[in-house]
Amino acid sequence: MKRTRAGRFFSNVGWNLSGQFVVAALNLALIPVIVHGLGLERYGLYVLLHATVNYLSTFSFGAGTTTVKFVAQGLGCRDGSAVRDAARWSAAFHAAGPAVACAVLAIGAPWIAAWLFHGPAEQSAQAVSVLRCAAAAGLFWAAAQWGVSMIQGAQRFDLQNVVLLAQTALVTAGAAVVVRCGGGLAGVTRWYVQANAVAALLALGLYWRFVRPVARALPAGSGVRAGEFTRWSLSLWLGSLASIITFQVDKLFIAHAASLSTLSLYAVPAGLLQRLQILPASISTVAVPMMSELGGGGGDMERVYLKAQRFLLWLELPLLATLFVLMPQFLTLWLGGDFGDRSVWPARLLVVAQASFSLNAIANAAAIGRDRPGWISAVAWGQALVSLIAWRLFIPRYELLGVALGSLLAQLIPTTFYLAAVHRLIGLPVGKFWTHGLARPAVCALALLSLLLLLHARVDGWAALIALGALGAVFYALCAWVLALPEDREAFQWLLAGVFVAK
Repeated sequence: MKRTRAGRFFSNVGWNLSGQFVVAALNLALIPVIVHGLGLERYGLYVLLHATVNYLSTFSFGAGTTTVKFVAQGLGCRDGSAVRDAARWSAAFHAAGPAVACAVLAIGAPWIAAWLFHGPAEQSAQAVSVLRCAAAAGLFWAAAQWGVSMIQGAQRFDLQNVVLLAQTALVTAGAAVVVRCGGGLAGVTRWYVQANAVAALLALGLYWRFVRPVARALPAGSGVRAGEFTRWSLSLWLGSLASIITFQVDKLFIAHAASLSTLSLYAVPAGLLQRLQILPASISTVAVPMMSELGGGGGDMERVYLKAQRFLLWLELPLLATLFVLMPQFLTLWLGGDFGDRSVWPARLLVVAQASFSLNAIANAAAIGRDRPGWISAVAWGQALVSLIAWRLFIPRYELLGVALGSLLAQLIPTTFYLAAVHRLIGLPVGKFWTHGLARPAVCALALLSLLLLLHARVDGWAALIALGALGAVFYALCAWVLALPEDREAFQWLLAGVFVAK
């Protein structure tokens, strides 16, 4: 099979999806061990650890995606100076900002814990320890992200997934082992720091071994000026900062307004659904350097955009439809009756929000490819502002359901305007987006939803849940094969080649 641009795209997506499949399997198997081992209160603090490291990641000021763009462009144009300049500016951004932020967090942890929690002294002391572990882990996280961004720019998604799998396996499996051995919250948080240190060393080692020699072999060129790199980084940083508000600050709202137990009841299903964001992110990550190569727009950009959008929807909509219908049985079997009773409808609203979020992924790649990084920040801030307003209005009245409702509105409202703007940018008519982008996957997903609604009441255990899920998958695959365009069938052949055939 000839190695075309489409083949490279779907092969790289295949690497990403195969890695994410293993990550999802680890989480599904081990999160219940950690939740039940720590208890709802202490697991809420463990959620805070992860959320805080995500907050700290924003202090690289957007350098990650900027690095991917300029490294991909430099390699595509055989401009060694551009690759080396991007590496240097990126290293400065990933080192300076996170170092200052982590130091401030470590020093200010007692005051932050006192503001955030109103529980007993023991809980506040544990929160201080968790925040300081997050500060230490944030330094290693930043180093790993620098290495990963260089690897992504080189389009070595096989190496990226080695880092991802190692980091996830170390963090999640290690936490489960520590809990089972009686290490408790203190042992889990210390292990989190150590696991991120190992992941950072791995990412830097893979960059040094496989990417750096390629960059050094390229001839000198025009390079990347510091001002240009900074402009791109800050534009994208504004968007990533808003995304943190949209997808992480909800946890602070709950922790401050309710309890750590309530936070756990929300965060576990929300984290599962946010894990599904990896699917659009994986495809978008591959699309960014490809659309940056295209650069000029026109027919090529429109064709690649529609094909990538369909490909994403073909993969994600059946997962979302299945989760929406089977959420009560899944949460009860996976985590217990408390989750099955109190978390179902918030989780279902988040499923719908995830469907809307997915539409933005390929639009973001198109905006970067057409040199509109500010658009991503604009829509992200629209989502953040809608989130904050909606949470303020709905959380006091509806609690967990109010958080999920705010998140849903934050996706639906800005996405409507954003897609319209991106489609004008690439010259894509509204009708064509529906007929060539949305219609076929949406029809199959609605058919699957109808089938599952007819049969879901029969699910009374894991065997029945798995059987119905398998039946739904076969039904959807047949429907998709009948309705898919010929180029979509070819895309899935490339995907299978990317998953099962080594490069």
